[in-house]
Amino acid sequence: MWGVPAGDIESVVIGRLRSLLLDDGELLDAIGANALDAVALDAALVEAKQTAELLGSALPHELRVIVQRLVKRVEVQDACVMLQI
Repeated sequence: MWGVPAGDIESVVIGRLRSLLLDDGELLDAIGANALDAVALDAALVEAKQTAELLGSALPHELRVIVQRLVKRVEVQDACVMLQI
């Protein structure tokens, strides 16, 4: 576990975030969409898509800011990387 390069973990985290942000159903489950009205929900989905696009094209320092804004904790385990958002 300690031998995993930081760049590999970063790639996994960014890939997983992009996947979550692009999957409306999974994202709605994660954010508890029942608490949002239709306008707020639509705005959240639009922002998620825009953020996913940024994650795919941002410079390293921009990536760091985006990931720090979205992810509270990254836990590297033997078989997976867990994200707390």
